[in-house]
This record gives sequence, C-alpha cells and structure tokens, in this order.
Amino acid sequence: MANTALRANVNGQLMSVNEDFYDFILWQFISYKPVKQAFVIGQMMGCYPIGVVDYWFAKRIEDYIAKGRIQIVEDSELKYARTICLA
Repeated sequence: MANTALRANVNGQLMSVNEDFYDFILWQFISYKPVKQAFVIGQMMGCYPIGVVDYWFAKRIEDYIAKGRIQIVEDSELKYARTICLA
C-alpha cells in the first residue's frame, strides 16, 4: 500500500488513493449559485456516507479556493459559515 493521505475501500479492497479521489462528489454539489460551505459539505456527507469526515471536504474546498476554481462570495471568520460558488 502506497503512503498517501487517504485510504478508500474500493471493490472490497483497502487502497491508498489520491487526495482528489472523492472530488467528484464536491462537483455535484457546488455550482455558480452562491451557497454556504456548511450546506455543501452537509449535502455531500448526507448523500455519500463514505466515512470521510467534514474536515476532509473542507480541506478540498480550501485547495480549490487556492487554485481559483472555487471562489468565496461572502467571507466569514468561521470557514463553514462563508458563502462559496464556482469561480
């Protein structure tokens, strides 16, 4: 098993996967319509109970903000309370 930050159960096998392995879920719940980050993460976790904690999804969102693919529409001291959308 390679040394990656994330492990996933794929077809009954525990595998090391890239950080972006679950990003397909993120792209299903974020659009150009501004929405609270907490709502996006809650939807992701509710529809895909895969055992990934909310912090993991928050980190992925943070990475895409840094890359310019997601933008902050309304910032907040509490990251989960900010409003985000596709850039």
